[in-house]
Amino acid sequence: RSGVEELASAMRGAVIRRVYACARARSGARRPSAKLAVLHIPTGHRMPIITGTTRVFFILGDPVAQVRAPEVYNHLFQQNGIDAVLVPLKLSGAKLPAFLEHGIAAENIGGLWATIPHKAQLYDLIQPSDPVAQVAGAVNAVRRLPSGKLDAALFDGIGFVKGLDHFGIPVEGRRVLVVGAGGGGHAVAAAIALRQPAHLAIYNRTPERAHSLAQRLQPLIGARAAAVATNDPAGFDLIVNCTSQGLKPGDEMPFDPARV
Repeated sequence: RSGVEELASAMRGAVIRRVYACARARSGARRPSAKLAVLHIPTGHRMPIITGTTRVFFILGDPVAQVRAPEVYNHLFQQNGIDAVLVPLKLSGAKLPAFLEHGIAAENIGGLWATIPHKAQLYDLIQPSDPVAQVAGAVNAVRRLPSGKLDAALFDGIGFVKGLDHFGIPVEGRRVLVVGAGGGGHAVAAAIALRQPAHLAIYNRTPERAHSLAQRLQPLIGARAAAVATNDPAGFDLIVNCTSQGLKPGDEMPFDPARV
């Protein structure tokens, strides 16, 4: 199996990214809590055993001291019996093109993850066909195909809609409001658009960013994607917070939950 398939198998049933959502599912699905599930990593778990058959994955960033992906995925690899290891690499943007050409050419390298500041630059260098990545103009996962060509995708939004699946919250045919049109908003809105909502509204404090995102969504769902002038959640079935509000304890939501 490909590195992406192995990763998807390991991740199944777990929501890695912390997301914030308020939903009113008219089908009667139960209301989720504000914070979806976060993978629990036991303390003191053993280091991975690396052999000559181990597949190697990287996470690229600059800096990388803050990344927790190796803790998460190496634990998942062990838990699911996958002979693989994830290693952080601190790499400047100036060295990224050469790294893509030579640094991941080894046959036992399965691919890489990307974090700040490489997501947009990787998109420009690889030009992937992934529709979510095309809307966001960024990728966070890269692999080398058997042909030698690099392929890439953006998994942030996919992780979010998988979280909705876990809680039984449907998207197809629903009215959805996405609040926030930054990088996370682009990824989440694109993944939601692929689920064919009846209407996908985008709100951002800077209206131009909301209009830009709505236009980028047109190839996926046409005129059903539109920018709105207010963050009022009344009348929507699903409201998604893609702003930075809510990341800290005590933060207020960027809309009035009582209006849901």
